[in-house]
Amino acid sequence: MGERKEGSNNKDSFAKDNLPSIQFKRKKMKSNTKLVIKSLIFFFIPIIISTVFSSLFLNIKYKEMVENMKEKIEKDDVVLEYSSLVDKVRNSLVTIASSKENLNQGKYIDGNTTGVIIESDGKILTNYSTIKDVKDIYVKLPFVGSEPIKADIIVANEDVDIAIIQVYYDEKLTPIKFASNDEVVEGERIALISNSIGSDYIDNIIPGVITSTNRELSIHDKDYDLLEVNTPINIMNTGGVISNIKGELIGFASKKVTDDMNISNLYYALDLSSLEKIINYTNEIKNILGILEGGFIDNKKSGDNLMGLYVARINNTSELNESGLRPTDIIFEIDGEKINSISEVLKMLKNKKNGDNITCKVMRAGNVKEINIKLENINQ
Repeated sequence: MGERKEGSNNKDSFAKDNLPSIQFKRKKMKSNTKLVIKSLIFFFIPIIISTVFSSLFLNIKYKEMVENMKEKIEKDDVVLEYSSLVDKVRNSLVTIASSKENLNQGKYIDGNTTGVIIESDGKILTNYSTIKDVKDIYVKLPFVGSEPIKADIIVANEDVDIAIIQVYYDEKLTPIKFASNDEVVEGERIALISNSIGSDYIDNIIPGVITSTNRELSIHDKDYDLLEVNTPINIMNTGGVISNIKGELIGFASKKVTDDMNISNLYYALDLSSLEKIINYTNEIKNILGILEGGFIDNKKSGDNLMGLYVARINNTSELNESGLRPTDIIFEIDGEKINSISEVLKMLKNKKNGDNITCKVMRAGNVKEINIKLENINQ
């Protein structure tokens, strides 16, 4: 019995001796598993972080690249738009000077200015302030190698600084297109285009925007609509075209009007509607009186403040041919009323009927003549 007991104790002793060894192995396995997990975590975390930051970097990098490309495309589009605009306008721009020599210098000469062709028969719009005191007016047309030709003033308005001059050329000229009035709005992109050096193309283009369409200039109790822009108007580009991006005329630049307004860093042009009004009034008056060429003129050169209708050419089949009116005459009084504006003349004539006679005083070579004119072509 003592031996069995001893055997039993040996089994218990063996079990107890081997138990710590099993527990140690289990702990070792757990420890190895944790080590592997930690290793995997430390291995993958940098990869994940690297991937995230790489993705962010690429997004930023390509976003900048896309934005740069987009900006470049937009800039290229703007350049193309303005290049196209110049092509549309340049055949209507002329250079005006007081002598032929000043148009052949290839550089700016004091007194040179820009003009724009408004009718294919040779009518050109320009600033009156730049030509009113010159003896002769010469124009260089927009053809390569063209020689300067002489021009005459047929319409002038000193208040808003515009003049329409006439050249006689064998071929039809290219008039600028007029924009629609409802397209002229604040914020619209524009360009001031000029040519005061007699270049075969253009001399200068300045992009800008319309800052206001609600400006007026009040002179001698009359209000004139103006266009306010941010494009600088100076002595070299006065008389230039204020054009929309389609190359259509929306205004006419004037340094004199800008100086009269006297507002810092803003510039002014005669509004398109005012231009059209003056031109339309002139054409209607000429049609009623039978004048082929001529218009309203405000002649202050001699100091006599003479205003009136300048007669350049007469329709030989009209009553004017019988009245004694002659080319270069200036009608300054109708039925005892002095002429003060082109709108007043039209109003006077519209109150008459076809066949009515009007008594006019005209200035001819410094002498006053009185003539009677029978009216025709009045549309009531």
